[in-house]
Amino acid sequence: MSSDNNNNNNNVNQLRLQLSPFRLASEVSPELADIIEIDRTLYTHWAIYVGDGQVVDVVGDLDNELPDAEEAIVRQLPLTDVVADNYCRVNNKEVPAKERYLQARDANQVVKEAVAMVGSTVDYNLLTRNVECYLTEWKYGQPWSDQANVALSAIQALRREHKDSTSDGHSFMVNTLNEVLNSPGANASPSSPGLIRANSISQSFTSAACQTETTHVI
Repeated sequence: MSSDNNNNNNNVNQLRLQLSPFRLASEVSPELADIIEIDRTLYTHWAIYVGDGQVVDVVGDLDNELPDAEEAIVRQLPLTDVVADNYCRVNNKEVPAKERYLQARDANQVVKEAVAMVGSTVDYNLLTRNVECYLTEWKYGQPWSDQANVALSAIQALRREHKDSTSDGHSFMVNTLNEVLNSPGANASPSSPGLIRANSISQSFTSAACQTETTHVI
């Protein structure tokens, strides 16, 4: 059993080393059903490659990537349009998938299901049903969001007040992140590879949460 765990840890470390750097969309060559990680500086957006330079993602009204409603829309656009002047890379989330003992599904089936949902209105919650959840479910058959897991630890004070509600946490996170994104200097320059990732998001949410109650991370 110990040998199996060691082998799994070694495989996970190898996968981490294989993760490519962020590049311009024009410099990325994804394969069918690859998950694309898009660096928006203060948060990460995700899309799935469906061929012919196209990707499918999940957004709100007016293409808002952080919907403040409980519904979102599945859309299909060229990868270059979605990434715009930011940076991206292929990140099939193999490390968290392997940690969950999940294997990627057939690429053609993944693409078929994703494209079939284009134009559909779907449930959305920044914590429990965000774009990352949809893409991991298409790719691996099980939804999860690493980005949401990081943010969840930053809003424990709010969760104590609303123990049975994730919609309150969703609204809190959206409002807080939008305040950060709209602050002076937030859009001063295009995102640079790997700049201010999940830790910065967590710090922003933690700072806002601490204004109402001291939070201790479990």
